[in-house]
Amino acid sequence: MSWLAASFTSIVVGLLALTTTALPDGTAPLRVTGAVSLVFGLVVGVLAGPVRAGHASVRRMLLWISLAGAVVGFTAVLGGFASSLLLIAPVLVLVATVCAYRPAARQWFDHEDRLPDDRPQGDRMQGDRPDE
Repeated sequence: MSWLAASFTSIVVGLLALTTTALPDGTAPLRVTGAVSLVFGLVVGVLAGPVRAGHASVRRMLLWISLAGAVVGFTAVLGGFASSLLLIAPVLVLVATVCAYRPAARQWFDHEDRLPDDRPQGDRMQGDRPDE
């Protein structure tokens, strides 16, 4: 859920940075930061669905994309290219990444590496037979 919130925030901030007309002339760095934020938000939003479905490989990919996006976001704010409003998405992305790698989340992602017959007894549906 935090990845979706970060995605939405990045898209809104990116669109605001790209479409605003109330800025002085030297706004090229702000426009570039807005475009990067927009693309980052779209990528995170697309990848959040498979992660919610439990795909561990997409979780690893989203981890690296999230870390890169957070570094770019913090760098843009500290470098003066963007406002502090841009920090909302990197913080949400870092929270989502930490939550996805907590020990409690391991069970959610472990199912991808098992064959259907390797499910624990409690996960079997009524009528499932091991020989199928």
